[in-house]
Amino acid sequence: MKKSALYLLLITFLINSYPSLAQDDGHLSKKDLQKKNDEIQSVLDRLDQRLDTMKTKVESSAPEIMPDISLDIEKNNPPSAVPDINTEVKKESAPPAMLAISPDIKFVTKKLTEDYSGPISFLAKKSSLWVKDSMLAEGKGINDLIKVVISGELYAPYKPIKDITESEINRTTIEGAVNSAFSANKNADIEWIVANFVEEEQSKARFFFKDKNILNDSKKDAENIKLKHITGKLPFKGYEIVLVEQDYGDNKKVTEVITFKKEKDEYKITNILTDDETYDLMFAAVSNGDVIPQ
Repeated sequence: MKKSALYLLLITFLINSYPSLAQDDGHLSKKDLQKKNDEIQSVLDRLDQRLDTMKTKVESSAPEIMPDISLDIEKNNPPSAVPDINTEVKKESAPPAMLAISPDIKFVTKKLTEDYSGPISFLAKKSSLWVKDSMLAEGKGINDLIKVVISGELYAPYKPIKDITESEINRTTIEGAVNSAFSANKNADIEWIVANFVEEEQSKARFFFKDKNILNDSKKDAENIKLKHITGKLPFKGYEIVLVEQDYGDNKKVTEVITFKKEKDEYKITNILTDDETYDLMFAAVSNGDVIPQ
């Protein structure tokens, strides 16, 4: 199964859950080295699980949304209201969600004729969630749809992601930060890749990309993308969530959710929201569900 250009980069931060993965092998005992190898295999197994939930293609048009399939987190809010997303999720701890998807998945949304700003519905089946015991899925069957409504922007036409050189890096805008992320992978430049992340996550990125096979695989995949676009963005808990579509041709597309944090006047990639249940639902909706402007 082909992996997206950012896939190999973003999954590395599962090792936030396995601190020993960042240790130098030369300083580990035989027992600790085996433990580290087991933890790496655990990460890969969890990744395979995530991919398995995303193999089914979604319909080419959004289904009719019925009131009984939506989950109103704040029961007193009418369905059309935009909930206060900062107070929605009461449960703070959950297994990390991985930012990895299949190019067989199609991004689904209503066709827009102009840019949209306002409430956006994110819908996904419980089976597509990484966090199976999510509070958002409480009382739902495995194939039931779950919905959250968050205010944001969807673009028509989509905003192109451009290939740039290092001298053209400008992370002071979301568009510039996305350009930098994709171009760094395409150039297989480890230091450039690392610099695209928030400071506290850079050491883990550098550790992971010491593996030349991973670096080269990421480069080759980036080179296979025919077209790439930003399809929308939304603020969430002080971060910027960016929706990205990558077209490999032959009707194969990858859609991703990338999180940015503003750090010293620049937007940098972060995986800090990987254990957030609402974020997990947004990711599932973008990759294997529906994203619908109200």
